Amino acid sequence: MNRLYVIKLLSIGSILIPFSSVLTANDLIPKNASHCHIIQPPKASGDSVLNGRLMKIFPRRKYMAENYTGCQTLWLDIQRMHKLERILVLYFENGEVKVQQHMEAGKSFSCRYYAGSLLPNSKVECSKKALGSLPSRPAGCTKSSFKYEKQQAMNCDDVD
Repeated sequence: MNRLYVIKLLSIGSILIPFSSVLTANDLIPKNASHCHIIQPPKASGDSVLNGRLMKIFPRRKYMAENYTGCQTLWLDIQRMHKLERILVLYFENGEVKVQQHMEAGKSFSCRYYAGSLLPNSKVECSKKALGSLPSRPAGCTKSSFKYEKQQAMNCDDVD
C-alpha cells in the first residue's frame, strides 16, 4: 500500500517521495550505515543520567563530525537493575537527523524527519521536531556508572 507525498523544496520546486505505512527502521536506516546496528554499548560510550538512571550514548557527540552520517544510540538502565536496554537510535545523514527509532516498553516505532521537521503521516508518538545529537560525559563519569565500570574515569568535566 504505497502512497506518494509531494514535498515542497524551496529552491527546486516539488518532488515525489514514496511512503509506505509498513516501513520499518530497517527500511529507513541503510544496512551499511556506521554504528547503526550495535546492540550493547561499547566501552567508549559516554555517560549521562536520566532521573538517576544511567544512560550510555555512542558515539559521543564530540566524535561526530558536523556532516556525520551514521547512527547515535542511547541505552538506559530502565529498571535500575544494572541492565542497559537500547531505547533510541538516531540516524543522521550529513549531520541532520533523518530517523528516530524508539524501542520503549516492548514496542518499536520510527519517526522520519526532513530539515528537522516531522514528515506527514507519522505516528502520533513522534515529536514534531527531530532531536539533535545527544551530549554525554566520558565513560565512568556518572555516579550510576561506577556500578558498571571499575576504572576511575578521567576528564569528567568534558561534556559533549
